[in-house]
Amino acid sequence: MNHLARWLTYYLPIQARLCRWLLLLLGILMTVLILLQVFFRFVIYLPMPWSEECARYLMVWMGMLGSVLALEKGRHIGVTFFIEYLPPAAGRRLASAVQLLMAGFLGVMFYQGTLLSALNINQQSPALEISMLIPYLALPVGFAMMILILLGDFAKQLTGKTDADGVTR
Repeated sequence: MNHLARWLTYYLPIQARLCRWLLLLLGILMTVLILLQVFFRFVIYLPMPWSEECARYLMVWMGMLGSVLALEKGRHIGVTFFIEYLPPAAGRRLASAVQLLMAGFLGVMFYQGTLLSALNINQQSPALEISMLIPYLALPVGFAMMILILLGDFAKQLTGKTDADGVTR
């Protein structure tokens, strides 16, 4: 367990940095693409038929990568009402149980996303004519990254390592 915790401590900041850079790159690319689409459609009267589809796939990837960062920062919606009124030890145990349930749910979603990606590997997108594996792959990649974050949090809880503010994240 200690080896896994050390590996996750090393890997997770790299994953977060990669997600931030990819989000920035995809956001810029999507913005430029949509601006070009508007320009070509309404100024030049020569619409780019593939740009809308490309922007849609970029948005799917951005949504999954954004979910990864939101989970890492603890920004997903959560109900902490009960945990706040429990004794600290019971609150930590309940938080650990919730994390395990989330990891199980994300594991199921990873599995189903992988099946869906494999099912659509030979399907071509209508406008871009790329394999639908590319947009569908956002699901298992995002869910796998979220599972690693939860494993890192759980490993920190088991080893007793906390952040500077005393919170195990």
